[in-house]
Amino acid sequence: MDWEGEVNDREDLLIVRMWQLDEWLLEIARATKELERSQKGNKAHFDQHKQMWGELQQLHVGDLVLVHQSKNLNSQSVKNKIDD
Repeated sequence: MDWEGEVNDREDLLIVRMWQLDEWLLEIARATKELERSQKGNKAHFDQHKQMWGELQQLHVGDLVLVHQSKNLNSQSVKNKIDD
């Protein structure tokens, strides 16, 4: 059903609205599948073409690393900012 026909009464209006909502849910499902497909493709491309760590960049016991802890800025996190 589409808007080409006349909506003569409340029942017609409800039928058209139900059709719209059904189409909207189908479109969301299609978009979700396309997004998942795209993300998988992007990950496959990244995994194939990018190296996170080269031979010389492997981490070893005793290496110094920078650790980032994201927390909301509150008095507790400010106190922890100067902790070891």
